[in-house]
Amino acid sequence: MKVFQTLEGQQRQNLLILFTVGLLFWSSLTSLLPTLPQYIEDLGGTKQQVGLVMGCFAIGLLLFRNPLGRMADLRSRKLVVIIGT
Repeated sequence: MKVFQTLEGQQRQNLLILFTVGLLFWSSLTSLLPTLPQYIEDLGGTKQQVGLVMGCFAIGLLLFRNPLGRMADLRSRKLVVIIGT
């Protein structure tokens, strides 16, 4: 936390806002995951399709999080955002 203490007032406030927004974003995403199976079934999906969707989500995170993080650090964060859309 020494780095945080070296920031000026406005920078510290901006960083806290970014931390809060990130926390809220990921909290909202993970809070929707438990409702996804019910939503798929309401759309007429089978239990196998529910499992496939949930599995693909988890496998996608597992496979791509580290390589895309490295790409963002080495090349460009903008490139990673473009790939994700």
